[in-house]
Amino acid sequence: MKTTSLLEPLLQASRRPDDAFEILIEVAESHPEMETLLLKAANSAMRRGYQRIRDVRQALVRIGVLHAAQLMLEAAHREEPSTFGHASPAHHAA
Repeated sequence: MKTTSLLEPLLQASRRPDDAFEILIEVAESHPEMETLLLKAANSAMRRGYQRIRDVRQALVRIGVLHAAQLMLEAAHREEPSTFGHASPAHHAA
């Protein structure tokens, strides 16, 4: 996952709440790992409904934009924490 390409639109979604739903859909549809993450969350035992969620729009409705954005940011952070202002492990070795 290329975090730098995810960071700006995810942060933009937090700055533009009226557009967040569409921004998150666009990000998830262009990054299969994010789409999978949202679908798994929407179909989890905690949130599972009578019907299985099969697309990102339905997933966002089920789990909510705020929670979806949080999940996506956490996933991006796990992939490349240095992008979020953390020092790299090599920096601490000195």
